[in-house]
Amino acid sequence: QVTNHCFTHLSQPVCITTGKTCIGIVFSNMTSKADQDAGYTHGYVMALKNICPYNGVAWGPKTDAPSGRVTTVGKAILDWDGRTYCDNIKNGNLLSSYPAFNTAMSYDVELPSTGVSGWYLPSIGQIFLIATNLNGMDELRSYSSSTQQLSGKGISLTSQHNYIEGINAILRNIPENDRVLSYENRDTNIVSSNEGTRDAFTYINVSKNNDRVGLSGGGGKHSVDTGAEIRPVFAW
Repeated sequence: QVTNHCFTHLSQPVCITTGKTCIGIVFSNMTSKADQDAGYTHGYVMALKNICPYNGVAWGPKTDAPSGRVTTVGKAILDWDGRTYCDNIKNGNLLSSYPAFNTAMSYDVELPSTGVSGWYLPSIGQIFLIATNLNGMDELRSYSSSTQQLSGKGISLTSQHNYIEGINAILRNIPENDRVLSYENRDTNIVSSNEGTRDAFTYINVSKNNDRVGLSGGGGKHSVDTGAEIRPVFAW
């Protein structure tokens, strides 16, 4: 079951619905080829909450980043390699220059000691997996072959009311947690590890009241976005 909780009381993470401390929600039972080659074959898990410093966080410098650049909607949806991009930045000793990546990878919820990747900033395609798999909404899947160019203006992908509410309902059912993916009083920009244009990163935008989901390739990489949210994930 894609929506099973993932707990930490075993030496390896197992998708189960009973156990001790819940650390996240499984949002995919498949992984990218790069993750499979690295030994992460079971799936992806998202954190129980969004994280972001109180005053916001910048994505990174304006210069080209060692992360995946996506220029079309279809390419964005099919990119599941957030772990690779985060590892590129970490292994290049660049985390201090990429605050959004550093924030995600420093998430302080303990993971099993083996068999998992560690927390990281998801790719734009992984954020799409959260939106589609956890809410049973197949509308976004139809965009996987789209050649529409990304831009800073944003692209509205669906206007179905309460699109994200199914995900929020799953999170609210976790004992002793009341976490949501988006908020009712303001727009939520869920940040990815992908570049869009040279000076921008990509993100999913959920409008307040959850009545629209959009995709933008125009987030200013070097600017501090107080409306941005980071939802760490890990591969296992």
